[in-house]
Amino acid sequence: MAAKALTQLSFLTFYLRIFPSDEFHRITYCLMGLSACFGISNTFVTIFQCNPVLYFWSGGTGEYTGNCIDIKSFSWYKAAMQIAMDISIISLPIWPLIHVSVNIKRKIQMILMFGTGFL
Repeated sequence: MAAKALTQLSFLTFYLRIFPSDEFHRITYCLMGLSACFGISNTFVTIFQCNPVLYFWSGGTGEYTGNCIDIKSFSWYKAAMQIAMDISIISLPIWPLIHVSVNIKRKIQMILMFGTGFL
């Protein structure tokens, strides 16, 4: 979870370096905050998904009693949020690239270069 959030943050800090617009920076900082909060919360939910924590490993032995969250529902929620975050991060540079004053062929090449993350 932390590695995914750090990867997203590295893309966003890269965007901060190459796009100078203040509005773009505000959007990027908002996405950075969302990514950091989501990464931290996912990490804690994964660590503490069972109560007590040892129940995750020893629940089947009968030594501990406890309960766990519905991991299937959590996984669907986490996947939907990650997809939304990834799409927003990958599509973020498209708007500034459309307004760059170069010929149309170069614009398409730059958009395709940044858009390879969709693959």
